[in-house]
Amino acid sequence: PPFRNCLDLEVDTKSGEAPLHQSLWAVCSAIHPDWGSITREALEVKMVSGGITNILYKVTADGAPPLLVRVYGDKTEMIIDRKKETHLLKQLSDSEFSVPYHGSFANGRIEGWTTLRSLNPEEMSIFDGPVDFAGLIAGQMAAMHALTPDEPGNPDRE
Repeated sequence: PPFRNCLDLEVDTKSGEAPLHQSLWAVCSAIHPDWGSITREALEVKMVSGGITNILYKVTADGAPPLLVRVYGDKTEMIIDRKKETHLLKQLSDSEFSVPYHGSFANGRIEGWTTLRSLNPEEMSIFDGPVDFAGLIAGQMAAMHALTPDEPGNPDRE
């Protein structure tokens, strides 16, 4: 799907739950077309652990696809080029090697939410079973590494 940017909107992570939920609703409804008719009251928010430089939220509501809202950490733009990072994510998303990228806002971006699980060691070691996970993963890794991403500034990707 085409992405949308709403760089005038920001997620408020410092003023409490009500402003956080209001600002999450604002960015989701402005960026994702299926969220346009969702009311603020229908929003469900869960903080997701695992972010090193970001604050992550799973945002859900009946009638809309679940989203991952990634709020960039304070001053992380000093060590991470967010323009390049987002540009690469768009390319990976277009090639279906990442979650869908939906758009950016002033202090973060919105991605698709995918529920997955890790393979266990036994599944990884079965080469002659019903599914050769190691072979499938190797094939996908080879295809991903064959991609030739371009640099930000390419008007076809901005």
